[in-house]
Amino acid sequence: MLNSGNQDHLPFGEASELRRGPADRRVRKGDATRREFQRVDRERRRIAGLYQALSQANQAIVHATNQADLYHEVCRVCAECIPLDLAFISRPDPTGGRGQVVCGAGRLAVHMGGIGTDPSSGLGEQVSQDWDLERESGLWREAAVSLGIRSSARFPLGCEGRRVGALNLYSAIPGFFAADRLDLLREITGDTSFALERFARDAHRQEAEEAFRATFEQAAVGITHVGLGGQFLKLNPRFLEMLGYSEKEFLGRPVRDFTEPEDRAQDNREVRALLAGSRSSSCWEKRYLRKDGTPVWVRVTSSLLHDQAGSPTFFVNVIEDLTSHRQANAERLELMENLHQAQKMESLGTLSAGIAHDMNNVLAAIMGTAEVLQLACASNPAMAGHLTTIIRASDRGRDLVGNLTAFARKGLKKAQLLDLNELVRNEIDLLGRTTLKKVDVQSDLAPDLPPILGEPSAISGALMNLCVNAVKAMPEGGILAIRTVLLSENWVELEVADSGQGMPPEVLAKALEPFFTTQAVGNGTGLGLSIAFAVLKSHGGTLDIRSDPGHGTTVTLRFPGAAGRVEQAAPQPMPAAQKPLKVLMVDDDILLLDIIPQVLRTMGHTTAIAGSGQEALEVLAGGEAFDLVILDQNMPGLSGTRTLERIRERWPELPVIIGTGYLEAPSAARIAGTKHVLVLQKPYSALELRLAIERVLGST
Repeated sequence: MLNSGNQDHLPFGEASELRRGPADRRVRKGDATRREFQRVDRERRRIAGLYQALSQANQAIVHATNQADLYHEVCRVCAECIPLDLAFISRPDPTGGRGQVVCGAGRLAVHMGGIGTDPSSGLGEQVSQDWDLERESGLWREAAVSLGIRSSARFPLGCEGRRVGALNLYSAIPGFFAADRLDLLREITGDTSFALERFARDAHRQEAEEAFRATFEQAAVGITHVGLGGQFLKLNPRFLEMLGYSEKEFLGRPVRDFTEPEDRAQDNREVRALLAGSRSSSCWEKRYLRKDGTPVWVRVTSSLLHDQAGSPTFFVNVIEDLTSHRQANAERLELMENLHQAQKMESLGTLSAGIAHDMNNVLAAIMGTAEVLQLACASNPAMAGHLTTIIRASDRGRDLVGNLTAFARKGLKKAQLLDLNELVRNEIDLLGRTTLKKVDVQSDLAPDLPPILGEPSAISGALMNLCVNAVKAMPEGGILAIRTVLLSENWVELEVADSGQGMPPEVLAKALEPFFTTQAVGNGTGLGLSIAFAVLKSHGGTLDIRSDPGHGTTVTLRFPGAAGRVEQAAPQPMPAAQKPLKVLMVDDDILLLDIIPQVLRTMGHTTAIAGSGQEALEVLAGGEAFDLVILDQNMPGLSGTRTLERIRERWPELPVIIGTGYLEAPSAARIAGTKHVLVLQKPYSALELRLAIERVLGST
């Protein structure tokens, strides 16, 4: 191995020695002895330098107070005592790029501005004894060779289980890094890594102390340290604020002096349990006494701390002020019933959205099928009558869903003059075909009733709810009596009475509450009477209920009369299409994909279908030309409004009808202002569909 002590090479040979005389041999022997002394001296000084380097490095490691000072001293000791032409410490780039030089020392330190370290410089130890022989590659190699560098070594620095940098060493002497030097350098780098661990531990400890101090001083709850004898050791500002004392008035005094006498026994029980080790922490409520003598309710969470030997040291208590909580609790209890009612009303809106979507799809299929069959059975009056009943029932179902979604509204949307007797007769006819099998329906309708101003669907829905409730109250049969009366001051009264089970007072008191029902799960939602009440309120009328257990129930509806005459609407025939259209029908409901195209065919149109928004976009992109798209709003994946936005990107002029049973405000906002788009409320009749087509085509 080459080093600084073996650089002299003395030629020696037996033939040349024989040619010299005795005097020459004595001179030669003296020179050899002198050179040997010089070699031994150099070796002694080299070893002394190594020990000096180790000693100074250890002193630097012991006395350094931060990483920067440590790195600087380690580089200086290596450069001056070993000695080296250059010693520097590098750290890897967090992004994986070129490493960064932290500091360095040595005669070549002035050239460190051009040093670049390999991205892998922190990965492991590396020694190169002769660059001319080993041809090591490196970012600084070309510049280093020009400065006379012949050998190098690199030793990794670690901290907390990861590589944080490397000690990089360079010498102009080939073979400089002999075994003893390598051992020394490994020891130095190991000690340096140990010092880095110490710095890291000190930093973590300082961070923990600062975090504890900040938590203790700034906590929003009281924190106390209590000795095993029950005396206060430490208190935070929040606890002092809570009781109004100064810290000096607390320290060293027992907790019991500040505790409500009735609560001291509970304190003692909790402390004994913690000392016995039966639980790791304890939580209880108690009363402290403020400085003015008033009690303050708190919740105490206490833990017992132990030293490293496992012996208990003191209690840490977290104290939460419950005064405002207890004051607010009474108010919360008072508001609970109102809150519960509000939650019911809110959930009604969510429920109605789902019903509007699913139920309206079913009703649309029924209504469309009945209208198609009406055309086919035009020559069969009996069958046409049954189909008319189906259409009326579907229409009624649509209105009921509309009543549900508009449950909380005020006022009327589409008020008109109505014949109350005609509404009652239609309702009795509809119920007679469905639910009134065991019930004897008796009607007494006052003649010449003045019209009332209202919405026929809402009033019919309310009447149906009352009749259904009455039928359920008579499971073994009975009498359902419906009558209308003209009251004084031009008020019209509608009375629905049954001979059923009746309601006890406690049930009657809640009868109008949404979702209140005495029926078993699956037999009712509890919305019938509450919807009827909402309908009467929106019409400016009143609703009264009289009921006795075993004597039935009577519900009385009163409407203000109105001046005028009810116009009988003429039946609307199925209109024919003005011109044939190519329509793309988009819906995720297979019933509508089956029936609506049939309705469109009766108008003379041809259709293609798509089961989703994405499928509709693919059909349109296929190149086939369409005159109109009928688009469902509530679909999985792309909704109607999202599909409309995608359609508008490629086909900005294509007319679109969006069918929906419930359109939320954000969706309505996106549609508003969009050209050639019309929203059609589900379920829609053939006439409504025809009119919608004419309107949206008329806008192009």
